[in-house]
Amino acid sequence: DLDPAQRDIRDAVEMLASIRNTYLADVASEFFTGTLDQGTQRKDIAWFSLGGHEMNEAHWADGEKRSLTVQIEAGPDRGLLLLLNSATEETAFTLPDEKWGTSFRRIFDASSPVDTHQPIIELPAAKVKVAPHCAQVWLVTRS
Repeated sequence: DLDPAQRDIRDAVEMLASIRNTYLADVASEFFTGTLDQGTQRKDIAWFSLGGHEMNEAHWADGEKRSLTVQIEAGPDRGLLLLLNSATEETAFTLPDEKWGTSFRRIFDASSPVDTHQPIIELPAAKVKVAPHCAQVWLVTRS
């Protein structure tokens, strides 16, 4: 029988697999290029700074950075946003602006047990906190 910590790790892996199967099944077979889609005017994959802006060369060259935000297109009306914090302290992330989504819903947070996770909904450019050494997954929708 699994102890609570082992059960939560199993549940987290199952949840992440379910998120992948639900939202990325149609696009996971393609290689993401970061090329701008002429229809949506968004990239199939985009990387953001803590301030919610696309990363530039200076961000990539900064070896002191301890956070990463990546958005993956999952269709014309939705995407997934991953917030990754490798810092030893809680870190505030700014969600991307309305070009990338009109609503952001947290669907996974590694800092809380899967069975007690409370989804939250935020607007574009909102500031959200991510626990130390933690990952969050957000469902991005567009109206």
